Amino acid sequence: MSINPLPMRYPRLKQGITFYMSLATLIVFLLMASVIVFVSYQEYKSAFYVYGNDLCLSAVAVASYAIDGDMVEHFAQSHAIDDEYRQFAKKLDGLKAAINVKYLYILVDNGAPGMYTRIYDATHNEEFPEELYALGHNDSKVNYIGAERVLAEGVGFEQAEYYNDPDGYGELYFAYAPILNSNGDIVAFIGADVDIAPMHAYLNEYRNHIVLTLVVAFVLFAIVFFLSVRRLVTRPVKYIIEGANRLSNGDVALNLPENIVYENKDTAALGNAFENIVSSITRLLANIHIIMHSVRGGDLAARADSNEFNGEFRSIIDAVNNTMDMVSQHFNAVPEAIGFFSTDGTLRSANQILGDIVHRHNLTDAERLLTVLAPECNISKELPRYYTEVSFKDSSEEIHCYALTVLYVETYGDIYDDYLMLMMNNISSLMHAKTEAEIANRAKSDFLSRMSHEIRTPLNAVIGLSQIAKSSRDIGKIEDCLENIEISSKHLLGVINDILDFSKLEAGKFTVDESLISITTSMKNAASMIQSKLSEKQQTMELRIENIQNDGIFTDSLRLNQVLLNLLSNAVKFTGEGGEIGLSVEEISHKEDGRSVYSFAVKDNGIGIDKSALDRLFNPFEQATNRYGGTGLGLVISKNIVTAMGGEFFVDSVPGKGSIFYFTIDVRSQADAGDDSRASIKEDREIPDLTGRRIMVVDDIEINRIILNEQLKASNLEIDMAVNGREAVDKYLAAPDGHYDLILMDMQMPVMGGCEASTAIRNSGKVDATTLKIVAITANVMREDVNKALESGMNTHVSKPIDLDELYNVLRSLL
Repeated sequence: MSINPLPMRYPRLKQGITFYMSLATLIVFLLMASVIVFVSYQEYKSAFYVYGNDLCLSAVAVASYAIDGDMVEHFAQSHAIDDEYRQFAKKLDGLKAAINVKYLYILVDNGAPGMYTRIYDATHNEEFPEELYALGHNDSKVNYIGAERVLAEGVGFEQAEYYNDPDGYGELYFAYAPILNSNGDIVAFIGADVDIAPMHAYLNEYRNHIVLTLVVAFVLFAIVFFLSVRRLVTRPVKYIIEGANRLSNGDVALNLPENIVYENKDTAALGNAFENIVSSITRLLANIHIIMHSVRGGDLAARADSNEFNGEFRSIIDAVNNTMDMVSQHFNAVPEAIGFFSTDGTLRSANQILGDIVHRHNLTDAERLLTVLAPECNISKELPRYYTEVSFKDSSEEIHCYALTVLYVETYGDIYDDYLMLMMNNISSLMHAKTEAEIANRAKSDFLSRMSHEIRTPLNAVIGLSQIAKSSRDIGKIEDCLENIEISSKHLLGVINDILDFSKLEAGKFTVDESLISITTSMKNAASMIQSKLSEKQQTMELRIENIQNDGIFTDSLRLNQVLLNLLSNAVKFTGEGGEIGLSVEEISHKEDGRSVYSFAVKDNGIGIDKSALDRLFNPFEQATNRYGGTGLGLVISKNIVTAMGGEFFVDSVPGKGSIFYFTIDVRSQADAGDDSRASIKEDREIPDLTGRRIMVVDDIEINRIILNEQLKASNLEIDMAVNGREAVDKYLAAPDGHYDLILMDMQMPVMGGCEASTAIRNSGKVDATTLKIVAITANVMREDVNKALESGMNTHVSKPIDLDELYNVLRSLL
């Protein structure tokens, strides 16, 4: 009889299945129960804490509204523990009991750094005497978290704070709220502490029941866990926890063991997810590290690929890239050329200015740029600095100069490479300015040398002829000496006038005074004035006045004659004996606005001027040749005068055949000049008879007083002398009204100058103070000096050295 083994084994199989199913069900049940109980415990606990939080906030809010802020402000100022205060404290004690708080207290900021003053503390009825926690007691600010914000902003806590006081007050919630007076001002803050120890007692009792209920479940769970789950869950979680702790400490070099995830898909997914987190953080840090390493080494072009990341990681990489873009833009905006090189000379990065220099000068080997710019540069840590100057020509052959500095930059780290920083400054303008300054300095030195010669030559003649005249008894010889002294003096005066005119031009103070003159008369006068020089060299001159429709012009006759005489004097000087000089004027156009353009020309058949000399002919302090002397300023001054008259200046010359200087002026014009007395030729000196007239000569230099006295004797004037302005004023005030007809006043004198003396006379209040004639006699011939003399009350101005004809004309017109 055969036995079927299946029925015998089936109950065991069923029993085993039932056992395992029951065990599994129990475990699942216990787990679910544990989770539910745990969650309910947490929610219960959270509800208790929320309740305590709300209770504390509500209590402090109710208390702040129930308290009279004006009374609090009064107690804060009075600091008196009287019946009124005790009644106030008793009410607050009742309020404390009503709102069910453990502690209630009021504090104000007493102005002392870090300190508050207590106005009220409910504990004075319980544990502490009234004197300790009542008015005037100070506590440190740091004990009242958030109190500063309450006092400053007038808002209470958004969430009460919890603390377990180590001094025995218990487990408390505390909160603060502002106390306002009737004006709405914050005068203090109130604090309320709620005891949460009863809540903790309830929580502890609930927790004990839960623990007792779950002990058996956890024992069974522990058995199952350690037998079957530990291998699948605990070990992976352990590794992940360890990895998370290491990750939080900045250690991202982490790989989970492969054998902990090969059996369970969920555990493998958890491990893989954690590895992905670590990998993403590692790649993020690696990209940032690469960028920072590149920047540290002088390469500003490094960027990370943000497409490798998602979410916040991509935002971080984009922010780093954008920051580097901004740094590069600022780097390119630096106004000097900067480049970074590796220590072997390879270019790492450069700003836009250096790139422009490379492009401008075709420095195509950019990788070896440092070798091209500074081939002798050999720096190291020991020799960390190199400086030189380099020059290049651009495509237009213009030379550009640069100051070049190379610095060795040590990065102080094994993972970073040292590098070289190159800086270049364009000093072309400085070099050009230096060259021009050197040229100008040499020109001025040459000019000063020539001026020394030009000034010393007539001075030598004056001094030498004076000595000859003093030692001679021959009247004829003495007269010759005096005549030559006068000629030399006038030459010296011409040199000085040229220098003064040029000084005015450089200072921008050169002016043109317009008046109506006859152009025909001016031309004849100029031709007449040069006749003596023409006769000396047996030269002839042709004067041509052509197509003059408007003879009257409004211009500065003295300046026009100065230009004509400068050109005529040069023509005579640079033309040999028997040569020919030409002077011409022509009206070339007349405009509807009443202005005409005139063309003047001075022509000679002298030595001429070569092309190289023509290019510098109108440069200050330069001459076409030094053989004939002179200041080298005549043509510069003439050209500027013509320009001031609205005209242009030209010159044509052929070496060996002669030159022609011509210029135009654009001036107002009319048919005739009428009575042009200003342009007439000066006739022989006529000495006026001034018998009965009294003048005062005021000058601090005795020889000047003597010269004026001798020069004016022939006019029969009565002359008094004064050595300074103070003496002149005193003499005038002491004299009767009308005693003096005129005063010749020097401007620069000790004690009191001429302008001060003139002002004092005009303001003296005497009958003739405003009618007395005062004439400035001075070597100050600048326009501002003339204006200063006139503003001080003087009638006119005569310059030194004195032209006797001019002085007689002034005396004749004023007396």
